[in-house]
Amino acid sequence: MKARCDAVGVAIAFGVLVSEVLADSVSPKPIQFPLTIIHAHLYLPMALAGQSKQHWWLVDTGSPWSLVNIEHAKQLARSTPGIVQQSATVAGKKCAILVNIRTKVGGYPMGLFDFFEASLSGMIAGNRATGGKYGDSFEAGGVLGVNFLARHRARLDFRSQRLSFRDGTEAATAERARFEREGYTYVPVQLTGIGRIEAIGSVGATSYSFLIDSGSPQTILQSTINESVWRFGWKSGSVYFALGQTAQVFAGRLPGFKLGTQDISGKVVQFAAIPNLQTGFTHPLGGIIGEDFLWAYQAVLDIGGGALYLKPQP
Repeated sequence: MKARCDAVGVAIAFGVLVSEVLADSVSPKPIQFPLTIIHAHLYLPMALAGQSKQHWWLVDTGSPWSLVNIEHAKQLARSTPGIVQQSATVAGKKCAILVNIRTKVGGYPMGLFDFFEASLSGMIAGNRATGGKYGDSFEAGGVLGVNFLARHRARLDFRSQRLSFRDGTEAATAERARFEREGYTYVPVQLTGIGRIEAIGSVGATSYSFLIDSGSPQTILQSTINESVWRFGWKSGSVYFALGQTAQVFAGRLPGFKLGTQDISGKVVQFAAIPNLQTGFTHPLGGIIGEDFLWAYQAVLDIGGGALYLKPQP
């Protein structure tokens, strides 16, 4: 993503935002929405106060903060009375914020929220599987990041391709038991102070932290794991992270690799030198768990309940 405000672009890739963004109360009852795949990513239709139609918003658990298309924010500021814009200085850069604006997801009111403004034009590459070409332009309304998803106790279900906003009344033990009866493996996750979703995994006897990132099309493991225990593999090209940074990618199987208690050692994974990432994790960064993995394991990410459920495809 190329952000107009450099600090916002850094936030998506490296988590340097430190300003607190406030939101109002959570949804009063559980609701769920179908997710739409556009350019190989998951989107929800959402409208902000003053908009006559909905726009597609990327659901991105790898972004600590939620972002609004800067062009849409400018239009709202010009045409809608009461729209408030403020600015925050982050890492020496000034970033605009659309403040305390009403939101509707799929036509359902979700209350007030604050969004950082960013240039999102062309943010997602095309998807060859749907006839698009990489580099195709796509205008998104914004990014629903972890702060919005956590506020509404979101559950992202790759099995049913749906996103639920929960009210917090469900019993975690009963939920876990139900998923385990269906053959799922429970992996605990936690939200760090920086807004990252952390799952603990291991390679042999060494523990690592992994970022759960629904906005990343690929799962990439830290190359230092490759250097220490990887037994074989092959070169598979390069990967683009952000801010013009690319890295060489190698692929292979990683003996002794587990995410929680789920054995991943038989899955082909990719390795690259991941740029410095501010995470707040409890262990060294082992890698980024992306959409390919989440689809392959029919993942259910329960942000509100602190759980990731995994079940390999038959």
